Amino acid sequence: MPFKSIADIATAADYQKNLKKALAESGRKPAVLQVFSDYTLDKKKGFLVLVGPVDGKLLETIVKSGAKREGVKGSVTETQDLIRYKASGLKPDVLTKALKEAKIQKMVSIADFIADAAEGEDSGSDASPETPAKSGTPTPQALTLAAAEKLKGFAADYTRMAAHSADNVAGRLKALKQEADDQIKAASGKEALKAVEALDKLVDVALGLYAQNLKQKVGLLDRVGELGPRLDGYKPPLHVKPKSEMKLLLGKVGAGAKADAYCSDVDKFNKICDEVGKTLDDYDSLSEDYAEKAPDYSRLKLDVDRLVKLATPAKIKLMLPDDKKALTEHVKAIAKVKPPATLYDKDPYTELMVVLERARDWLQDHVEDKTGAVSTDPVAQRKAVFKHDKPSTWDLTAVSYLNGTSASDIGSKAGDLANASLSSRTTAKGSVLKVDFEGHEHLDGGSGGMAFVYKLNADYTVTPTVVDLSSKRGGKNGNQYEWNSGGGWSYFPPNASY
Repeated sequence: MPFKSIADIATAADYQKNLKKALAESGRKPAVLQVFSDYTLDKKKGFLVLVGPVDGKLLETIVKSGAKREGVKGSVTETQDLIRYKASGLKPDVLTKALKEAKIQKMVSIADFIADAAEGEDSGSDASPETPAKSGTPTPQALTLAAAEKLKGFAADYTRMAAHSADNVAGRLKALKQEADDQIKAASGKEALKAVEALDKLVDVALGLYAQNLKQKVGLLDRVGELGPRLDGYKPPLHVKPKSEMKLLLGKVGAGAKADAYCSDVDKFNKICDEVGKTLDDYDSLSEDYAEKAPDYSRLKLDVDRLVKLATPAKIKLMLPDDKKALTEHVKAIAKVKPPATLYDKDPYTELMVVLERARDWLQDHVEDKTGAVSTDPVAQRKAVFKHDKPSTWDLTAVSYLNGTSASDIGSKAGDLANASLSSRTTAKGSVLKVDFEGHEHLDGGSGGMAFVYKLNADYTVTPTVVDLSSKRGGKNGNQYEWNSGGGWSYFPPNASY
């Protein structure tokens, strides 16, 4: 007996705890339901819902406090998704509001078919008169009247489910409703009651399915909310064609999930989200390729532009006709080479670099000075031997620690970085060790990370640079970081400058 004395409802917390306990017990066996309004708890007037046996003195205290009874004493049972009850004069919206005040948010529905709670299990009284039981077999007229009353009791739930169920369930509901109406009209007695009970049971099933569908729609909205922002997170930005296509698909999923009607396309929408997610994963990989190859492209382009400037009018004048023609073709090809403005469905850098490498090789053979004179300029000397992916050709400066980082933060990695032997783990294609590549390395056994770059300076010296630190690893494939400078999960801190 959860409600034995005034102590069980002394505070709102006591009342809520005992009500939840009583409702849980009603799932095994229907329990007595009594609802009062204008009862004061914690100096605030509101509803009081009593389930199960109630001590007589406690009930008397509640009535004397001025609380008003809502409807007559009835029965209630709790399922996983619903609270079903029958109590004359107690409207579903009143019970819903009363339970909500007690922090219980479940769908409430009238269910005349549930068994009555055992009489005499509490000492509380109900002032409403009871109709005395009649002896003998009920007449068809009496059974028909009972069927009509039962149908009236769950009419609101039927109307709601007929409009918010899957097509096949809605069709069955309407067919059973028509059968119940016909039997009541025909005053068929037992058959009318049987038809109404069948309809009531299907309404109960439909309510459960609808509650489940609501959860599924919330799940779809969560997926759209996760995938949508990824469309705008690429650098360079995602091409308008795939972006608009995926945005349209996610828009359809979101609209379907937000609609008030039953969503019959949950599986279809989840499949769309799966496909969009896979496509975005592919673009994540392509974006990494762009980031890896862009520095190589930039260096090669600068070298080619330098060589083109060596083709002075004086040198061109001395060229053979075929060489002049070849030079013109290479210059035209170089002019067409543009870095990608957007992220699309293939890597453009490989093709662009083939054009540049071909032009560079030809220009080195035909326009670059081959006198072999040794320059005394240190910058020219460093430049002459420099290879972006050969640390042995780099002239290293001291390690630079930016954005609040220090040597003590990275332990033994500081020495590896200082002598250019620390490779990046950024890509899945193996380690990367080259100038201007934005990479990262694990710290603390992999739970943390450091972002670093070997920065090429204008004088062709190379500065090992620690850009940022992180103590949180996760994100995509569990191999991204939340960097101290912010910007969300990423392989390299998007907000850090170096």
